[in-house]
Amino acid sequence: MIHPIHISPSELILGKTGEKNDSLAFLKKYQTVDARVSRVFSSSKAEVVIAGNRVIINTPFELKQGQVLSLNLIRGGSNKVFRLLTDQGAEGPQKLFSLLKTAVQSSPFSSLASVSDSEGAGLLKSFSLQSGKADPDLVSRVLEKSGMLFEKKITSLLQDAGTPGREQALKAMVKNDLKGMALEILAASGGKDSPEGKALSEFSSAIEKFQVINSKTADSGRYLIPFPVLADNVFSFGNLFFDLGVDESEHKQDKDRVVNVSLLLNMTALGALRADFSIFKKAVSGRFSLPTREIRDFVKAGVPNLVERLEKQEYTVHGIDCRVAEHSELTSEALVEKILKDSDGTVNIVI
Repeated sequence: MIHPIHISPSELILGKTGEKNDSLAFLKKYQTVDARVSRVFSSSKAEVVIAGNRVIINTPFELKQGQVLSLNLIRGGSNKVFRLLTDQGAEGPQKLFSLLKTAVQSSPFSSLASVSDSEGAGLLKSFSLQSGKADPDLVSRVLEKSGMLFEKKITSLLQDAGTPGREQALKAMVKNDLKGMALEILAASGGKDSPEGKALSEFSSAIEKFQVINSKTADSGRYLIPFPVLADNVFSFGNLFFDLGVDESEHKQDKDRVVNVSLLLNMTALGALRADFSIFKKAVSGRFSLPTREIRDFVKAGVPNLVERLEKQEYTVHGIDCRVAEHSELTSEALVEKILKDSDGTVNIVI
């Protein structure tokens, strides 16, 4: 259930479902073809024309009507792989790849952690993962307070016009939302060139990158969530990636979805740590990828306790292993490629 990453952001895998007849069977390996976007249904679904054949694509990046893609067939068969040579007109996969890469290279919270006496740093501590403690509410707390849902919460409050206490509710929301607090302080200070002002401005810009990324990948059920870790009053940071197994073409019900979760974290003592887990109903399998043999053995020693805790919550554990990984697998770039990767590749075409 854990799949290795082999797909680069410039490769498009066309996974065909539906009719058994392959309308693109005549294409030869290494043949270059143009694909024109004829219709756009949503930010992640469009109709394209390849060699006169109309196909529907589900994609993690946005396309626009009239956009022309130049593709080179690098693998045939039922799941064809095309390498993207050029894209003309609208936003393409390289733009999303670039946005992802810059977003995950440094945490949006790192600037606030350096300003220990700021209001933002205090709020940051309130939703941080405390090292050594189980925290089942971490994700919901991060979403609620980090600023990721700020605009959505504002919209909800504004829709309740005339509701008693709306102004007080708005003030309370801003006070407990890191992006709302940052914008309020910056507006009140006129964006003064103070250490706190710089930190809040940097944070606001950085968290917006994650908001844009998640708005582009939401239709396919993929989300990237940054989070802080606090240990001995020192912050470290990580990213959580969720693939909720959304498949609009098959209309899968929630109970039939395989949910994939990946975590990339730079630990103070252990260094880079990556965890990839798959969950199907109440069945779990996973893998920890670590930089050295010593760290692998340390983490491996804690796996039986993790399995026991999962089984107490009525999960069936099919296997959790630990391995020493190449440095390239423990980088933000590896996580970016996983985010862009679909179940059959970067782009899934349904005919």
